[in-house]
Amino acid sequence: MRNVLLFILLPFCSFGQIINVENKRLSDDKDGFVGTFDLGLNLIKNTAQILQFNNNVHLQYSKENHTYLLLNDISFVQKEGEEDWLNKGYQHVRYIYQHKKLGFEGFIQHQYDKAQKIQYRVLSGVGARWQLVKNDSLQFAMGFSTMNEYENPVDADSFVQIRLNHYLSFAFQVNENISLSTTNYYQPLLTTWSDYRMSSQTALKLVLNKQFEFKIAGNVTYDSKPAESVPLLNYHVVNGVSYIF
Repeated sequence: MRNVLLFILLPFCSFGQIINVENKRLSDDKDGFVGTFDLGLNLIKNTAQILQFNNNVHLQYSKENHTYLLLNDISFVQKEGEEDWLNKGYQHVRYIYQHKKLGFEGFIQHQYDKAQKIQYRVLSGVGARWQLVKNDSLQFAMGFSTMNEYENPVDADSFVQIRLNHYLSFAFQVNENISLSTTNYYQPLLTTWSDYRMSSQTALKLVLNKQFEFKIAGNVTYDSKPAESVPLLNYHVVNGVSYIF
C-alpha cells in the first residue's frame, strides 16, 4: 500500500478556528483502513503576507457500524517582515457508531494557532448524528453535540467553557467524476448565546483517475468574540491535486 499524497496548494486564505471534521470523513461503506498523507505549501494574504508549510495525516478504520478517525495537521508559518515562524495545528480523535440513520459520536481534540492567539485549546465532546439521506447520488446529515473547551490564549488567562455544536452536511454526486459537498457549523456558548462561532465549507472534487483527484475548497469562519486584534471574519480557499491510498 502506498502512503504518499502530494498536495500542492496555491491559496489566498486566513486561519479558521473550527475544524471541519465532517468534510474530512472518508468512505465508511467498506471495512478496513483508508487514509491520506498531505504535504502543502500555502501563500496567505490578510493583514500581512504569510508563507505556510503544512503536513496532514488522516487515518480512518471502519468495521461494520464502528468508525475510528485520526487527524493530525501541523503547519509552520512565517509572516512578512518577521524572522520567527509561527506554528498552528491540531490533533483530532473521533469514534462514530452508526446504526442505520442514527449515530453516536465522541471526540477529543488538541489545537494551537498563534496567529489566532490560541496557545492551545483542548476540546472533548459527545453527541448524536442523523444520516437523513444516503444513496449513490445524495447524502444529507446533521449532528448535535456538547463540548467542553479548555483554552490557554496567548497573553491572557486560561478559561474553561461549554459550547453546543450543531452541523448540517450535504454531498451531491453530480456524475461519476464530479462531486460537490458543503458543511455548516454553528457553535454557541452554552451560557451566552451571543458568543458564537460559525463555519461553512464547500468543496468541489474532480476525479482524474483511480488514484488522483483535483479539489477546490472554500472555507469561511466567523467568531463573534475573537481575541483582541483578531478579525471577526476569516476565509480560506484551497485548490490542489491529491493522491489517496
